[in-house]
Amino acid sequence: MTLADVIGWTGTGFAVSGGYFTVTTLFSSVPEREHIADGFYALGLWLAFIANVIDVSPVWSAIYGLAAAYYTWRWWKNRRNGRGRKALRELGAKSRARVQALVDRMTPSPIPSPAGALS
Repeated sequence: MTLADVIGWTGTGFAVSGGYFTVTTLFSSVPEREHIADGFYALGLWLAFIANVIDVSPVWSAIYGLAAAYYTWRWWKNRRNGRGRKALRELGAKSRARVQALVDRMTPSPIPSPAGALS
């Protein structure tokens, strides 16, 4: 078994996993599952592309490369805009507030600095 075969079979495994999420999307309309399926398809197709490049198969490399680019675009276009970004924004706001509170509680520096002269 060559390296191209190993990468190709690994890509097949990811594509089959994407198929599972596609089938479950048919039964319950959850956008996150479609997003996950697109990610698995993209990963599997990129691995198939790499396997065909190693195996020197230009036609299949082009086909898998185009399909991988399409599913990567779908995955990137439909990324989640919900909880993750909201939590990150809230964490950033809390961090800024904590830093500002620390700055307000600090004593003035005994070393003169140009920034200290402005305040």
